[in-house]
Amino acid sequence: SVVAKPVSIPIESIHECTRVNFDVSSMLAWVSFITHNKETIQFSDLTLAEQAKQEKHDPLWPKLQAATQGKTLLACHTAVTDFRSIISIVGGPDEQERGRQLLSRIQEVKDEPSERALRLRSTGKIKERAKIVFGTGDQLKAVTLSSNEGFVRSAAGQGVHFNVIIHQCRALAEVEHESQILQEDTKSQES
Repeated sequence: SVVAKPVSIPIESIHECTRVNFDVSSMLAWVSFITHNKETIQFSDLTLAEQAKQEKHDPLWPKLQAATQGKTLLACHTAVTDFRSIISIVGGPDEQERGRQLLSRIQEVKDEPSERALRLRSTGKIKERAKIVFGTGDQLKAVTLSSNEGFVRSAAGQGVHFNVIIHQCRALAEVEHESQILQEDTKSQES
């Protein structure tokens, strides 16, 4: 049986864990245009604008690198399948390339959630996919890298504490950025 760990582990203290389990949100953050862009970008979409502002003041990429450096990177089949689907539909060319590079580094493992994850009652914050992803990390004694703080808190409310690193959310934004540039170019040509 796995001993309950703290709900969230500071990245600085993760050195003792040898495996990092990626959820879909962490894979998206890893490849996001926002995470990798060094310029200040203004997005018309409020969510993307807020994430770009967060990135400028508190860059996520160095934290993701620190959390995974020297670790075995894992992701369960469900997470990999869902990530591939999302990035193929919403990802821009650079995000898709970073996605291919990331997946080449990640060891895909079968979905094998722990019993304690499977016993969680489904709620608005506790969905089946999250039970599978976090539960597989739990079963493999890996720390799960995620921005899904709602799931982690809800699971803790049911007495199940997962070994996790919580990071800020980053959406795929390359296509939106390119679309905005085209709109701005069209407007300036019309003037």
